[in-house]
Amino acid sequence: MKFDLPLLQAISDWQQGGNARAKYQRGLRLKTLCRNVDSRFRICKLLAFRRLSLNRFPLWNLLADGSLKETISAWTCSIDMAKNFKGGVPPLNWQGIILERLPSDDSVIINLSVLFHDESFQSAIEKYKTQIAEFNLGMGKYMNSQSEVVLEISKVGREDIHGLGGYTSDPNEIGKWIFGREPSDKEIARMTSLLQKGGRNFGPWWLDGEAKDRVLKKVISHVPRLKEKKKRQDANRKRAPASRL
Repeated sequence: MKFDLPLLQAISDWQQGGNARAKYQRGLRLKTLCRNVDSRFRICKLLAFRRLSLNRFPLWNLLADGSLKETISAWTCSIDMAKNFKGGVPPLNWQGIILERLPSDDSVIINLSVLFHDESFQSAIEKYKTQIAEFNLGMGKYMNSQSEVVLEISKVGREDIHGLGGYTSDPNEIGKWIFGREPSDKEIARMTSLLQKGGRNFGPWWLDGEAKDRVLKKVISHVPRLKEKKKRQDANRKRAPASRL
């Protein structure tokens, strides 16, 4: 199969990233140009993961309403890449979410992870790389380092959540709770050692498996009460008299 310059340019542009508008436009162009790519590059038989950083409102949509709108987006076939993408767990006041999905064939725009292993595609890169605009910012920078698959999905749901990202409390604060006083350096070292034996550490971490399920169940149990509270607040605001100038 022959890969032409417009396709390689679209892939390189997509790998550059950019703001929401740029990624949307690049995604549409990539989708158009990938329609004629061999079908073996438009399937994904592995689980795909996507890391999100959510603030208050999209987090509410996902956890309370059960779904979040999606569009053309980058996923990865590597859970380690998802966990470490963009520095790993997002900063405080942002909720880290890792989504997991086995993509349907009709949702796959292009499986870059497979495409970059194809000899014909690698030959095309060598042929056109001097003609690809900003090659060193896109394809030349990332190649297949992100094990990426590009998916078009209309929405994701709570059932797609693989992991939650957050931070432990400060070790001194945990020590005070355990010992009833300021912990010594040896006690902090002991706590750290015990956490590491369980595959954890102080600071940022990803929670998955049964522990993640327990946290989600607890959070979701509060949703009806929070929805009722929001409903009352909205009603009170509507009844409040307009202020006089």
